[in-house]
Amino acid sequence: MSLTDCQPCEETKTLNEREEQADVVFTGTVEKIYRKSPDRSFILDYNAVVFVKRVLKGDRKLQNNAVVVSGLGNRLICQGIVKERDTRIFLVTEMDNGFLQLNSSLLRISIPNLDLIDAVIKGESISNPKHLLSKQLIVF
Repeated sequence: MSLTDCQPCEETKTLNEREEQADVVFTGTVEKIYRKSPDRSFILDYNAVVFVKRVLKGDRKLQNNAVVVSGLGNRLICQGIVKERDTRIFLVTEMDNGFLQLNSSLLRISIPNLDLIDAVIKGESISNPKHLLSKQLIVF
């Protein structure tokens, strides 16, 4: 369920497609949120400073550093809303301005989600992926 319009929201791309599209996949904790407009903060996308805990794909130099992630709160992304101190799995694209752009739903930190994203990144086949995605993949 999307929090922005109270309508069911389903990813149009598989986790494999979302991972391939991402330049960087990491676990991180939101430290500070910067809203573009305080009057309409719930409907506009916003940026956040995120402390990178573990890089799963991409530049390992990001690990244990703070980065700016843009595109949070985007209504076109099913699960893109966070609050300060949330810890999630981020799938992002590197932008020319040095920011990282959220390009698909955030994933909750869980053992099944970490195992699943790790397998996808390694290109391992996943037995019965529909079962894994519907039962174990905790999106938000």
